[in-house]
Amino acid sequence: MKYKIILFAFLSFFDFACTQQNKSMAFLSKYSKLEIEYYQQIAFKEDKIRKWDEDIVIYIDPKFDDQFKKFAARIIFEVDSLIPNLKINISDKNYNIQILYEDNNLNTMGAASTKLYFLSSKIKSSIIWLSPLNSKNELRFNFCHELMHAFGLYHTKKFQKTHSLMGYNMFKSIEDFEVFRETFHSIPSIDKKALEIHYNECIESGLSKKDLLLLINQSLS
Repeated sequence: MKYKIILFAFLSFFDFACTQQNKSMAFLSKYSKLEIEYYQQIAFKEDKIRKWDEDIVIYIDPKFDDQFKKFAARIIFEVDSLIPNLKINISDKNYNIQILYEDNNLNTMGAASTKLYFLSSKIKSSIIWLSPLNSKNELRFNFCHELMHAFGLYHTKKFQKTHSLMGYNMFKSIEDFEVFRETFHSIPSIDKKALEIHYNECIESGLSKKDLLLLINQSLS
């Protein structure tokens, strides 16, 4: 009788855990297959989800001109609205993300470096470098791209289905590319959706790629 009670309790807990797990990923139903596919491709640098678990304070280098500072502030507040469980502010004190207007000696127009807490996948701090060699249009795009890195998202060359910050953008002509760059004033919709998914409380830092794909497949089946 004792063993039957233990077995019943175990099965009940297992059933509850599975129900909660499926329920927790139900939020994905409001996203399209394309948006989920894109997120899956940019969510990992290695094999673990990396994300912030604390409020974020962003420092913007005063060497940027006022036009860029206004653009950066608007994008940052936009990101803040996408991540309701964290507060994101701009300040020159007690910051954990720095946006610097200088080269990083890597011969790139932009770069980002992220530090994690010891033995953790939780982000501790990030630095973004934006080269003064960027044109005004390039600076806007590269800032948004590097900001995605600072929030724990990465490149993918596999994704070519729509223009994005982290995918491999294909253009029919140089003219199309110039129009895209010159009219770039906001984070693309598909990248906004990726940030929303990444910072949903059900996607935990440290979650493996295998487990995430399993959860997504279960929730969509």
